[in-house]
Amino acid sequence: MISHFVKHTLDWLQMHPQYGEFATFSFAFSESIAVIGLIIPGSVILTAIGSLIGSGILPLWTTLAMAVLGAILGDTFSYGLGYHFSDGILRMWPFRKYPELFAKGERFFKKHGGKSVFIGRFAGPLRPITPLIAGMMKMPPGRFLLATTCSGLGWAPAYMLPGIFLGAASTLLTPQMISHFAIALLLIIIGVWLLWQFVRWFSKSVYYRFERSLLFFWYRMQRKPSIQHIARIFLIMDKSAHSESQTRYYGQFHLAIYFIITAALFCFVAINVHLHDWIIAWNEPVLHFFRTLRTPSLDTMALIISGFADKWVLLPVALLVFCWLAWKSYWHEAWHWLANAILAAGGVYVIKHLVQFVRPAVNVVSRSGYSFPSGHVTLATAIVGFLAVLLARHKGRYVKRTYISYIVFVVLIALTRLYLNVHWLTDVIGGMLLGSSIVMLVSLSFRRRSADSNIPSKKLFLFFCLVTLILWAVTFFTTSSKHFREYQPARLQQQIQLQSWWQQTNTPAVKLTNRFGHPISTINVEWVASQQAIVKMLEQHHWITPIASQVHSLMKHLSGKHFDSIIPLTSPFYQDQPYAFEMIKFEDNSPPLVLQAWTSFKVTADKTPVWYVRVFYYQPKFLDLLFKHKRNKKLQTLNAFTQYLPRGHWKQIPTDNQKYKMILIK
Repeated sequence: MISHFVKHTLDWLQMHPQYGEFATFSFAFSESIAVIGLIIPGSVILTAIGSLIGSGILPLWTTLAMAVLGAILGDTFSYGLGYHFSDGILRMWPFRKYPELFAKGERFFKKHGGKSVFIGRFAGPLRPITPLIAGMMKMPPGRFLLATTCSGLGWAPAYMLPGIFLGAASTLLTPQMISHFAIALLLIIIGVWLLWQFVRWFSKSVYYRFERSLLFFWYRMQRKPSIQHIARIFLIMDKSAHSESQTRYYGQFHLAIYFIITAALFCFVAINVHLHDWIIAWNEPVLHFFRTLRTPSLDTMALIISGFADKWVLLPVALLVFCWLAWKSYWHEAWHWLANAILAAGGVYVIKHLVQFVRPAVNVVSRSGYSFPSGHVTLATAIVGFLAVLLARHKGRYVKRTYISYIVFVVLIALTRLYLNVHWLTDVIGGMLLGSSIVMLVSLSFRRRSADSNIPSKKLFLFFCLVTLILWAVTFFTTSSKHFREYQPARLQQQIQLQSWWQQTNTPAVKLTNRFGHPISTINVEWVASQQAIVKMLEQHHWITPIASQVHSLMKHLSGKHFDSIIPLTSPFYQDQPYAFEMIKFEDNSPPLVLQAWTSFKVTADKTPVWYVRVFYYQPKFLDLLFKHKRNKKLQTLNAFTQYLPRGHWKQIPTDNQKYKMILIK
């Protein structure tokens, strides 16, 4: 019954797209109202509406905005009912018919508090009643509006994006391919979920056994007279603690073990990098992967984030925080803070010159100096890490949030250094391990006399953020334009002689790679002409450019690149650049003939570009793996393509290894 309702709704919206935004708002609003949301399949319909967005029938931004607005207003309406009627609403129809559901929702709200409004949005049957219960429990309106706004902004895209991508795929794939793709996607989702569950179970099991082993060893150290003095070294000297609790406390021992493990891992990575051993084999694939993601908008974002960990930001910040702590007479914290910063900066300098591992030379300007370990990542891990240690002292429930925020910051810094292609993967891993080791080592000393520390955490955090923002703004706005030019991928333009190019009898095979730099295909056409001339000539033979929906246009806009088609994840790359334009020829009794053209970075004397072109029949390989999909192996791609070329303006030559053939067109 639900499937018929969704189908009829979708068919009606296809015929009346002018009502799409209103329908989206109505379903999102109804889905969020108490009890009614249990009946209306709003989530399923929103996914279906997403497919209409992807296929270009409905506009993207206004439809998505209506879904978010409907979700927020629906929640607010339910919250208002609960806030006004309180417990009396449970005696009204139709709410009195669901006492067990409301009891379950009340337990859920008491367990999670204000977070339940956000979590409940994604919790199935609890979705429409959580706002009502929040109102009944007199949750402050400001907190509720913040939680429901955040949940609405996340919920609507989460349900509509799968439909949007399927709708976008429907403009390029046949119905049979779409059904196969949907099944394959479902299998992948199930596989990822099962793998995630296994990883969670395995990690919890290993962590539990490791913690039990540490605790057992700690008790043995306390009870065995010959090594009992070692246990005393790790005890925190807390004057307010009882002697019994001191002898049972093993936090310092626990931290010391983690320090030994982290330091050992860093030494292992550093030695492997210095000897150019197997671990550096991961560097090139990761470098190629991030080069394929480069866009002007992401470059700017990466430079902004990376700037927060620049040595001209974090080291002056560390000095200013030391002065602030000393001015406030927190000498114990101040000296450990200074020691942590000195060890981080000095450790980076010394180890860089010991390991002597060169930086990637793929940008316009290759930065001088050695790359291992990453200075940005090491300073971020060490300085912000010790700040997290100071902020998390005696803060109870805020400890987890503090350390999660710290980890997110360090990971972002590491990703930006990889994205900007100024560091190898081993550099950022080494930076994380070195910074973590320094934080743990300094914390071992700091925690022995910090039990009675009453440092004002909020003032320290605000001072750190203030001076960091000021110094970041100064360095970013004075060096950003220079860094933006230097960090551009280096691709040199080459000029060729047209006559010499045309008279060659063979040519090197030009390899196309995947996102990790591994060769997966070859170029079979070199074409000297402008893009407009190529497109015009092929259009005369009924070749078409794939029609881009609003979703395609959005993705092109966000990427900052101007391609004539959307770049799939599996598309080949030349020098880590995706193809610049694409055209398709649909033929009877054969798969579509596809032409993809890459910039070769070669031009003739009159500045006419040379294009590297791949012409192939589109036959998805993933269908062969999942289904008995018949592949026509007798299709002659080049023979089929040459019938569309003007006579006398093309010729076929072999490649150097005689394995492939190449067509030259002028």
